Amino acid sequence: MPVSIQISVLALLLAASQVYALSSFIGASLYIVEWMHVNDTVQRNWSSNTRWPDCSNVGNTTALTEQQISDECNYVVRDGQFNPDRTIVNDTGAFATLSTAVFYNVLAWRITGEDAYAETAAGFIDTWFLNNATYMNPNLEYSQVVRGPNGSKTGTHLGLLDLHCFTKIASAIQVMRDAKATAWTSTRDSAMVSWTQQYLTWLLTNPLSLDEKASTNNHGTFWFAQAASVQVLVGNLTGATETLHEYFDGIYQNQINATGDQPLEAVRTLPFHYRAYNMGGILCINRIADYLGWNAWNITTAAGKTVQDAANFAMTLTNAENNDPSELFPNVAAVASYYGDPNGQYAAYLTQHNPVYPGEAWFFWDQPLSNSGINVTLDSRGTILISNGTNGNSTTTTGGSSKSAAASNSQPSVELALATLGALGVTLWFAL
Repeated sequence: MPVSIQISVLALLLAASQVYALSSFIGASLYIVEWMHVNDTVQRNWSSNTRWPDCSNVGNTTALTEQQISDECNYVVRDGQFNPDRTIVNDTGAFATLSTAVFYNVLAWRITGEDAYAETAAGFIDTWFLNNATYMNPNLEYSQVVRGPNGSKTGTHLGLLDLHCFTKIASAIQVMRDAKATAWTSTRDSAMVSWTQQYLTWLLTNPLSLDEKASTNNHGTFWFAQAASVQVLVGNLTGATETLHEYFDGIYQNQINATGDQPLEAVRTLPFHYRAYNMGGILCINRIADYLGWNAWNITTAAGKTVQDAANFAMTLTNAENNDPSELFPNVAAVASYYGDPNGQYAAYLTQHNPVYPGEAWFFWDQPLSNSGINVTLDSRGTILISNGTNGNSTTTTGGSSKSAAASNSQPSVELALATLGALGVTLWFAL
């Protein structure tokens, strides 16, 4: 999609919602152009995201070839570090891009009424899930396979996390159903339900999946979010409700302690990142519960704490840890939108660390949330600018997320949200 079209879509949104803003990413600038054939059932020699080769066991006296490294070196975990080999077959990245493209195209269709957006989203869904030549098998049997003589031969339970963005796919489909998109035909819907039902059966019964479900940290959180969204998509609302109750009665109870910290994430190599990540999963679950008609926001852990306490604690660590604070921004906005911000602490935090936050995508759906009196606009390239409010000129900000939204490296939690699009009459829930 040309940048000019992306910006025009955003301009329409800014005009329609006034203080609400959605980044230029709404036009799904990350198009999926070339699709790999992913319907093979054979074992793939794919690399695990966090495992690296350790060749100390080989005893070689000359340099090893890449094939020898893969075959002879044991692979070991380096927590918080991603093996660059994962990009050899980057289905994980492709699926994240797919889910973003589908969701933003559907949102663009709902805002503009232009059917081409919905048709594009439906086409992406066709390619990944429905087309006989390109569809993904409805399982994750080989996701995050471990190479080497100590390898897994099949996938590992950690690979379940690679499809956690399915929540955005499910949300987009719900929007097209509810708003009766002509592109989302009954044939497409039936085929997608059939694929999803097969995946759901695998998700609820396969040992790899059940091992992931048993994880007590962010992996378990996102398993429950994914499972509930899949159940909603196939129409099993009772099952989705039971899934979320199981989460809150189970692993959630030990995820936030009396200080508001998340002890299971705090012990990781990148504790700030994992705190924000798990918090995003909890927010997603709360939003799905909203969609199902019950309030989970005030359910407390065994220590009597909620996700608001987790956000409050994490905010105190922003300057203490050498990590990207932008991972926390959408979580803070989501917390403010539900629990309120009577003292202005959340708006002040966002203003301090991201001076253009009213121009971020999540500001559009995390409402009500003050814009702190900041007026934003876009330049011709989609860069978020602060308007000086005097002569119509705009200047770029320093710090925060003042870079082009289309080029930003957004974390998964940026897109965990539920929005009620007032005049559009559409409820959205999704996660990255």
